[in-house]
Amino acid sequence: MEKALKIRESLMSSQTYLVADGYVRLGLLYAQFGNHKKGVEYANLAKQIWQQLELPPSETYMLNGCYAKIHLLTDQFETALHHYWLAVQQAKLAFGSHHPQVTLFYTGIVGAEFDRGNYQEVIAVTDTAIREAMIPPIGLEQGFSLASVTGSPSQSTYYLCALLRYCLESQFRLYQQDTSDMTYLRQGLETAQIGSQLLQTLKNKVDGEMTLVIHSQVIAQIYRIGLQMVMALEEKLGSVPPELPWFFMERTKAHQLTKAIVAAGADQFYQLPLHLLERQKQLRAQYARLETAFLEEDVKHKQKPDYDNPYTDSLFQVQLSLDALDEEIRKAHPDYHALKMNPTFARVREIRESVLKKDPGHVLIEYCWLEDDLFVLAIQQDTHHLVRLDSVDQITALCQPIRSYLAKPEQDSTEGLNTQLQALYRQVLQPVLELNYPFPPERLTIVPDGPLCEIPFEALRLRVGGNMSYLVEQYAISYGLSGTLLLGNYTPNPSHRNLKPGIKSFSPDYTHFEPDLGGLVDDSAVFDPLENTSKLLQQLADAYPVEHYGGSEATEATFKAHASGTPVLHLNAHGFFLPELPMHSGLGLVADTAQGEDGFLYTRELFNMAIHTELAILSACNTGYGALIPGENLMSFSRGFAYAGCPSMVTSLWEQSDAPTAKILESFYRYLGEGLSKDRALQQAKVDYLSKADSYNIHPNFWAAQVLTGNLEPIQLKPSRRPQILFISLALLVVLGGVILFKRRQSKSLRR
Repeated sequence: MEKALKIRESLMSSQTYLVADGYVRLGLLYAQFGNHKKGVEYANLAKQIWQQLELPPSETYMLNGCYAKIHLLTDQFETALHHYWLAVQQAKLAFGSHHPQVTLFYTGIVGAEFDRGNYQEVIAVTDTAIREAMIPPIGLEQGFSLASVTGSPSQSTYYLCALLRYCLESQFRLYQQDTSDMTYLRQGLETAQIGSQLLQTLKNKVDGEMTLVIHSQVIAQIYRIGLQMVMALEEKLGSVPPELPWFFMERTKAHQLTKAIVAAGADQFYQLPLHLLERQKQLRAQYARLETAFLEEDVKHKQKPDYDNPYTDSLFQVQLSLDALDEEIRKAHPDYHALKMNPTFARVREIRESVLKKDPGHVLIEYCWLEDDLFVLAIQQDTHHLVRLDSVDQITALCQPIRSYLAKPEQDSTEGLNTQLQALYRQVLQPVLELNYPFPPERLTIVPDGPLCEIPFEALRLRVGGNMSYLVEQYAISYGLSGTLLLGNYTPNPSHRNLKPGIKSFSPDYTHFEPDLGGLVDDSAVFDPLENTSKLLQQLADAYPVEHYGGSEATEATFKAHASGTPVLHLNAHGFFLPELPMHSGLGLVADTAQGEDGFLYTRELFNMAIHTELAILSACNTGYGALIPGENLMSFSRGFAYAGCPSMVTSLWEQSDAPTAKILESFYRYLGEGLSKDRALQQAKVDYLSKADSYNIHPNFWAAQVLTGNLEPIQLKPSRRPQILFISLALLVVLGGVILFKRRQSKSLRR
């Protein structure tokens, strides 16, 4: 920074606004890294230049902001607040009260007052900041709708969320000072709901995974305090309606996927003009191609820190074009834009009606991991329980080694792993299952969060009647990405009425396959033939109608053209997982150069498809595993199938072994064919495997990787026999009628 400043000084007079601005920024950097003396020194240099230039006060807001931050870092609160208030007034003169810079300085004031313990002042300043930032002006006591914040820049929205976080924390602390008065607790819950609306607006305005990750820190803080208040209310009243914790928990799950699915629904129900849809499609495809080229180029030159990627500018220009198109659509079609940007979250009543379906033994268990707090909401048909788990550090310490030992069994003995799995059960599930339920739980649908997303609950260990047991031996277990997305999995799809009973399967043999992903993954990777699961798919044709694309027929182009049409879609292939680039994870099919397909089915490509099936079995490595991102959880390959319309999926959490996988899937298909629900069919298939496994193959690595997500209803694999039975019955009636008629005529002839 100092070097850059010297260059700037050499190119222009040392007494210029830009040099002063450089001094301010350098002063802030020094202060942030602990050298407060040096920070003040550079701030004073900037002040001297501004005084000599005789700039109006409206031009010196940055200087006061700099002084405020420096003094705040040295705990000189009064001086810091003085400069912050000056910065607020100067920024208003320069930009007006609605500008993000004004809101930023208000955030500094509120943060300083919060650190001093002036919680009443925090609430008052937050109210002032919101009144001035919103169009039209409003206050906390008035509340607001999404329409009132859509005019604010996303940066302002982010700062307002930070303000509300301080306000919310202050209200909670004021309640804790006097728990006999519930005024601040009620006000805090209202503030949290206002924050939720702001957060939703923020998520709708911001694109890009990394930006959402940064903003998720504020999101987690607001929802964490909101849930703490709900827990305090539960302790005070004895019980709270499930809708209250559900409101906060649901809004922390699968942000981008929910946003994408809502946008797809808007495209389906609101027909945009074809020219806009075509432009949107072309720009998205262009962006995807450029992004792939950018990443490949970046990998090739990753050892050159000063390398300038030639695709950077092109990517930026396409993103600008997409932004401009979105703004054009927003102005010309406001109803479509409102539908696209305002997701409707599931209600507890809807979950009970559509997901639990009046099954008394079915329990939905949703986890919400926010910073140092882990909340659990268990919902049964006629009851619910809200729990806060206190041993978050212990749970975190258990999850990482368990995940490693599950994925690579040679790292640990089965005995050592079982001990850890039992400890994790005691921490995360036993406190929930031991609560009072009118009916004993038999089926568990789990919405995990945080590191728990990486662990198959089936493998947890518990003691039953003096003997140790895996959880899958006691419960049918399934998963959901969120309650809202689960409800969507149960929403009837008109396209599924035309599904023909049976299975579609794709199974390349990899005989002459050499993976080449442009350096994105290890070029030495070998895709071995999947012999056991391939044989299974061939054998299924003896029991069910199967449309099988094997060997060289399993091309990427064929998959895209023929994936839909049957209740079950089975992909038997090798997957590849890119932790830093989840949208470029995928699996290997067969290339079709004539169709312009390279043979790699990427996650991002699925976001341009609509797949009509009831169950997708993604029998490949790591299809359910991905980068763990706050607010999104696992960014896995399977999310692409969820977006494409698959209401249920069987995926894998690590590299799976071919032979055990084939055994489990063979039993799974058999139980599905017998009419069992998907979760019970997979449970029974795993129990069958465990009953026959030896001491080595009983390790969870071989059987726990496959997990079921989404809709659990039974599916029809064979054509219905009702028409055949009806035809046979009619034929018998005709024959019987003919026999009776013949005998009557014969009797009459004998009388004569």
